[in-house]
Order: sequence, then C-alpha cells, then structure tokens
Amino acid sequence: MPPPRAILTYHSLDPSGAVTSLAPATFRRQMDFLAETATPVLPLSKLLHSDRGLALTFDDGYRNLLHHAVPLLAQRQLPATFFINSAAAHAGGPFLDWSALREAAAAGVEIGAHGIEHLDLACVPLPQAIAQLDGCRRAIEDRLGVAVRTCAYPFGRSTPQLREWARTAFHLTCGTRLRYLRANDDTADLPRLDVYYLRNVAWFRRVHRPSGRAYLQFRALLREARTRWSVAP
Repeated sequence: MPPPRAILTYHSLDPSGAVTSLAPATFRRQMDFLAETATPVLPLSKLLHSDRGLALTFDDGYRNLLHHAVPLLAQRQLPATFFINSAAAHAGGPFLDWSALREAAAAGVEIGAHGIEHLDLACVPLPQAIAQLDGCRRAIEDRLGVAVRTCAYPFGRSTPQLREWARTAFHLTCGTRLRYLRANDDTADLPRLDVYYLRNVAWFRRVHRPSGRAYLQFRALLREARTRWSVAP
C-alpha cells in the first residue's frame, strides 16, 4: 500500500500549550524530520495530483509564523499555505498584517482565504457566507497582488450551497475533517490532519505508517463521538 497523502493543519507556533498552539521547538523537529527523510512536501494544488506526500497549512495567520515558520520553511524549501482573515490583517496585533503577509508571500508562502472575519459560515445566510470568502479573496489580491486559489472554512464548517459556490470560486477548499486524502474527495471540502494530535514527535514520525494511520483514525472516531454528545438533546 503506498503512503497516504495528507494535508496538515497548524495554527499558532508558541509555547502556551493551547489546543491551537504548537511549540516552535516541536515544529522545528517536525520540519527536520521531513527534510531528513526526504518526505515529499508539496503545494496544495500539486498534492491532489500526486500519489503520496504532505501539504502544510496554517490557519488564522498568527504573527509568530513570521519568526518561527517562514524562515524555516524557506531554508528547507518547503511549500506552505497560510489561510488568513483579511480583517485581522488590517488590525495586525497578534496576527500577520499586510506588510508581514507580503514578506511571507515573497518567501514563497501561498496566501489563501479564511474569510473577512472568523465566522461560522454554516450559521449565517448564504450571501453573507459568500461575501466573507469572496471579500477576503479580493482583499488579499488587492493588497498583495497575488492570485488567491485556495480557501479554508473557519472552524471547517460549510453548507452544501456554500461548497457549490466554492467549487467555482477556488481551485480547492479545506475543511477540518480528521483524515487522510482519498481519490474521490470533494475539492470544496478537503480533509486535513490537525497537528494537535501529532504534537508528540513520535506520532508525527509515524504519520505515513500503518500505526500512525490507525492512531489518527481512532482520534477521529473520538472527536466525532464528542461532537455527537455535545449536540445530543
């Protein structure tokens, strides 16, 4: 059986221990492992046409990525995609502002849309959900002068109608379902592996092994069960 393809999801690189954070030292060890093992790390669009490899994605555009991710990725020539909220880029603060995003793009990082604001797009009217993603795309293209071909839904949530629109608006769009890629996956709702479950470097090293696949499938079942329990009457 060939090694599976997967899209990895990162958020913030900091030592806080939060569920959306990964320690910078752990991230460096992960990237070292990918480089040492010559693991194919591909741009998102190319991963879909390959029979193996990983793609690296970072949601929300935290400012610490400029210090802990961009130089490391450039040094190792590893492609990555940052999914950003355009309102956060305007505000700056803990998030990458337009100047920092311009620097990341110049270093080879792809910038994708994540909405104007970080809203649950499954809980707003369709025109508003479309406006969130389309407005973010236009802001990125206007500010950075790059074509925006990729998108990720905030919280990984969408509706069938929004996905139908996304198929025509973007080359591909990511959700947050915890699993590896399959040949027949919907390009408007691609699954990803949240690196929260791979913070232990031993598990990260097994991401392409049967034991790693079994572990992540088990975590996916647990997450699905928790979701069902949380919405039970």
